[in-house]
Amino acid sequence: MLTFALATVLSLAAPGAEPEPAATASPPAQREPLREIGRVRALSGFCQAFVTHFNGAAHAMLNNDQTLTFVDFTLAGLQPHFKAKGGEVLLYDDRVRLLHYTDDIFKTVPALQSEIDQLRRSADLTKDPEQAKDARDAASELQQSLDRERAMANDSLGVARALMDLALGTTSDTTVQVHPGGPPTIGAPDVSGPSASTNYIGSVASNSDYTQSTPAQSRDVRSYLQFDKQFDKISQAESEAVEHANAVAAACHSPG
Repeated sequence: MLTFALATVLSLAAPGAEPEPAATASPPAQREPLREIGRVRALSGFCQAFVTHFNGAAHAMLNNDQTLTFVDFTLAGLQPHFKAKGGEVLLYDDRVRLLHYTDDIFKTVPALQSEIDQLRRSADLTKDPEQAKDARDAASELQQSLDRERAMANDSLGVARALMDLALGTTSDTTVQVHPGGPPTIGAPDVSGPSASTNYIGSVASNSDYTQSTPAQSRDVRSYLQFDKQFDKISQAESEAVEHANAVAAACHSPG
């Protein structure tokens, strides 16, 4: 399914044109980035557990966010590499990089999930309802971020597999429906509407309406995967997690 969508997005690029970078939504100025919280003076079991597990989750999550920027950079090169002379070698390298980056993320998931679970359970160690709520809310926001990181890694792995399918000429029963003036949609063979050939190499002319009416950014693989929106939602969840962590840290610093 993703194979044909990828082929469509790549081959419909205007001849000789490189894709514009997908615009990543700028986070609001007040949004605080994810970070580890510093040491706290209070020695309560709750404060120790919260700081330990929040920092453990934050450290791994920041590494994943960095890896996803490498994924984003690699995906940005697919369209020009698809059109380039000797592009097979370039796309092979892209595929290897995507497999490496996604594997790095998947390897972190069990330990990261454990940190978030223990962070959530740390709420049971305090009798203060506000502290307990902040702990659970922080864990919930980090969980949302992890879920999106994992989803982006899965999508990127799908792109790597689709690149392999394209290299091997693998086909399936999935068809791509082409609508004049609009982007192709993916569906089973029985979906109504005119179906396009699954061989999109050199078929730009047959989709000229789409090529002329659709900005290069919208023909970027990252746009198809909605990477900009996913990055923004991760940033928002992580920022809100930090707000809850700051509230806990402030309370842990308070006398008594």
